[in-house]
Amino acid sequence: MRNAIHASRTCRRGFIGGSDARIIMGTDEAALVRLWREKRGEVEPEDLSGNLIVQLGTATEELNRTWYERNTGRSVRDVQRLVKHSAIPWMAATLDGIVDGTGAVFEAKFMLPWSFSEEAAAEKHMAQVQHNMWVIHSRMAALSIITGGGKWVEITIPMDSQGEGVHRDRDLDPLAAPGDD
Repeated sequence: MRNAIHASRTCRRGFIGGSDARIIMGTDEAALVRLWREKRGEVEPEDLSGNLIVQLGTATEELNRTWYERNTGRSVRDVQRLVKHSAIPWMAATLDGIVDGTGAVFEAKFMLPWSFSEEAAAEKHMAQVQHNMWVIHSRMAALSIITGGGKWVEITIPMDSQGEGVHRDRDLDPLAAPGDD
């Protein structure tokens, strides 16, 4: 299992994923520099095994998907599938799933209840879901959120066609070292 984890970490160095997009589009400069160093192989990926919120998200992901399917009548396929963009080799996503029938990106999240709002949740996860939609050429995402207060919310997020230009330049490789043309 240890080799599988190491292989996964090494593989993640070769592409920009949805979680990376959230850091890149965010305001945390230290996290951005750390991500850049990870992608260059200078530091190991951060160990999130001691982050309770991350672990709650991981532990509730299957429940979240089941709850979504039960409450919407739509099934989710391609769970935890790594997908690469059809034309841009450095873009990829590990999907929480794809909603059958609609082709929407399914994204499962756990959030704490005391400061929860649908607007803040959509904003917090926007870069990740937009990135994942671009990777699979989807026009929609279903953000399924379970809060620690026992509330479930589905937020439908449309593709932001204004932002597509961010990923459109196929000659730009953000993982290449300077001078690698």
